[in-house]
Amino acid sequence: MENAFNPGNATALAADRFPLPLPPDRLLQQIAIEDLADIAATVIEHADTFTGQRIDLAGDELTGELAAAVVSRVAGRRFTFHRVPRDSLPDGMRMLFDWLDRVGHHIDIAGLRRRFTDVRWHRFEDWAAVHDWPGHEHRNEDSSVNREVRS
Repeated sequence: MENAFNPGNATALAADRFPLPLPPDRLLQQIAIEDLADIAATVIEHADTFTGQRIDLAGDELTGELAAAVVSRVAGRRFTFHRVPRDSLPDGMRMLFDWLDRVGHHIDIAGLRRRFTDVRWHRFEDWAAVHDWPGHEHRNEDSSVNREVRS
């Protein structure tokens, strides 16, 4: 989830755009770093149980359009989805997002939650709600979005 704050996204986020190099309706599975760290700690503490296993990880899935709506709700200002052209990305990133669009992950998130019950498991909205979204320091507190949120 922290990928939302990569340096390449800063300008778009500050301009109230949620950038992603995928179609607006393409589901993207992701995980909060805190959840990943909790799972890593569990695996290390119980190495005998997990030795030799590959564990694919994701804590939530949502589209870019839905992510923009969630960020709008938690940030108190309107974000729009911005589809980043893949040809503007470095080769490795372009290949990754081509694969995510064509194939993507198919992780059993509910199964992971049942398997790792000690993990707090952040949904994107919970994660987004505790972060400061770039650009908020430049907003007028009496904007129409903020009035709607306070109502």
